[in-house]
Amino acid sequence: MSARPILRDAIERRNRFEAAHPEVTISVPGTRSVWWIAAFPPGSVPGDPERAKVTAWQLADLMDALDRIWPPDDDWTTRSQP
Repeated sequence: MSARPILRDAIERRNRFEAAHPEVTISVPGTRSVWWIAAFPPGSVPGDPERAKVTAWQLADLMDALDRIWPPDDDWTTRSQP
């Protein structure tokens, strides 16, 4: 199985997440860091007032972590389904 469908899904999830959560900045891996990083204002995470970022090696893993913090509502997840 090709990784392309997984990457395409992760990119679509990222686009939807960023539209729903403009307070979260997602940074792509670069020369200073090999991690995907989602940064947000402290106090944004329900139940964890000090948390300000999430990191992951792959975009799909980062999106999974963000979905655990801010579960997607059914409206925007089903809109992308044909």
